[in-house]
Amino acid sequence: MSLYGVRPSAERTIFHLSAMLSGNDEKIDAFIEWIQQQQVSTDCVDLKFNAEIGGNGIYAKKDLRSGEVLLELPVDVLITSSTAMDHPECSAMIRGANVKLSPSEAIALLFIVEDKKSDSFYAPYFAMLPRTFNTPLFQGIDIELNELPRVERATWVRQQKEITALYDKIPKIRPGTTKEEMLWAWHVVNTRCIFVENLGVHEELDNSEGDKVAVIPFVDMLNHSPDPSCEAKLRKAGDIYEVVSHKSIAEGSEIFVTYGYHTNVKLWMEYGFQLPGNLMNKIDISLDLFIALVQKCSMTLHPEIVQILNNADLLCTIYASDDDLSCGFKTSIRILFLRMQEFHKWNRVVYDEEVDDDINEKISDLCRKMIHTLRHHLVKRRDDVSEAVKFAWQDQIDILDAILETKEHHYLQSNCAADK
Repeated sequence: MSLYGVRPSAERTIFHLSAMLSGNDEKIDAFIEWIQQQQVSTDCVDLKFNAEIGGNGIYAKKDLRSGEVLLELPVDVLITSSTAMDHPECSAMIRGANVKLSPSEAIALLFIVEDKKSDSFYAPYFAMLPRTFNTPLFQGIDIELNELPRVERATWVRQQKEITALYDKIPKIRPGTTKEEMLWAWHVVNTRCIFVENLGVHEELDNSEGDKVAVIPFVDMLNHSPDPSCEAKLRKAGDIYEVVSHKSIAEGSEIFVTYGYHTNVKLWMEYGFQLPGNLMNKIDISLDLFIALVQKCSMTLHPEIVQILNNADLLCTIYASDDDLSCGFKTSIRILFLRMQEFHKWNRVVYDEEVDDDINEKISDLCRKMIHTLRHHLVKRRDDVSEAVKFAWQDQIDILDAILETKEHHYLQSNCAADK
C-alpha cells in the first residue's frame, strides 16, 4: 500500500513509497478509467498527485459521514492466488513444475509475468506501481541481526527467508527470471497486500500457512496514518470488498487507512518509511533485561522475588504513547520492595494495599536510576551499530528522554507546591 503523507522533518528522513508513484495526470486518468471499467464507483473519492508529499493519495470529493461507504469493489478485482491460478500462463508454469508456491509467491509470479506486457489487462494499474523501494531489503542494506531491537528481529528473519525461497522457486518455474524482477514483485506484494478472510484453498499451492493475501487495486493507494479515517474489509456476503469511513471527512481531505500499529523499525523494513514522533514506538523490556537493570542499580534480589516476578509475568514494555513507565514496569518495581513476610501474599499487597511514603520514595528513586541506566545502555547500542539502524535505538532514547522530562517537570511542580 502507498504511504502516509507527512512532511520530512529536519532530524529524520521520511521515505515515501508514494513519492515514487507516478504523478502523471495521463497515467492517473488511464487508471481511473480502468478501475471504473471494473465496476468500481469513484463518486466519493478522487486519486490525486500531491506535490507537497511527492506522491499520490486518495481524497474526499465531498463531505463524508462516519459509516459511509467510500469504495465498493467486486471481489473479481482482487488480485489473489486464485487470480494467478486462473491465469493461463501462470497456472501452466505452476502445474508444470515440481515446485509448490505459497499464495503470496503465486501472486508475485503473476506480477512478474504481466509486468512486461504492454497489452496486459493490468497495464493501467501496473503503470501506477513504484519501481523502487526504500526498504533495507530492496536497497541491499546488510543488517546484522543483533543490531536490531530484539522484538524487531523476527521481521528481518522472515523477509530474508521469504526472498531466499522466491529466488529458489521462481527460476525453476520461469527460467530466466532475474533477481531484480523477483525482488520487485516480492516488494509489490509485501507492501500492498491486505489480509482477506475466506479466499479459498488451491491444492497446487502450499497453503500450510493459509491463504489470506490479496492485492487490491485502488484500495492499495490509500496512504497510512496511525489515526486512520477509514477501514477496508470484505462485506459479510463475501461478494464486495468495501472501504468505509469511521469518522467524518471534510471535502478535499485525504483519506487514510492504517497499515498496522508498527514501530518505525517495522515500517522501515516493511514499507521503507518512518514517522516522526511515532507513538507506536516502544522499548521491549524482557524479564532478563529488567533484572539486569535492577542489578546494575546495585540492588540485590532475593531468589523468591525473582520467582514472584516470573509468576507475575508482567509486560514491562515502555511505550512512546505514555508519558511515564508502563503499569507493568511500575508494578514489577513495587514487587522488588516486598518484605519477606509479604512474599506469600504478594498479589494482594501489590495490587490492593496502599504504599507507604518510605516505599514510594524508594520506588521513585529506583525508577530514576533504572531509566538512566537503560538510557546509557541504549546510547551505547546506538553508537555501536551501523548508520542505517541508529534511528532504531534513537527512537527508544527519545522515549526515555520524554519520560525523564515529564518526571523532572513533576518534581519541580511538587517542590514549588511544597515551598508555598
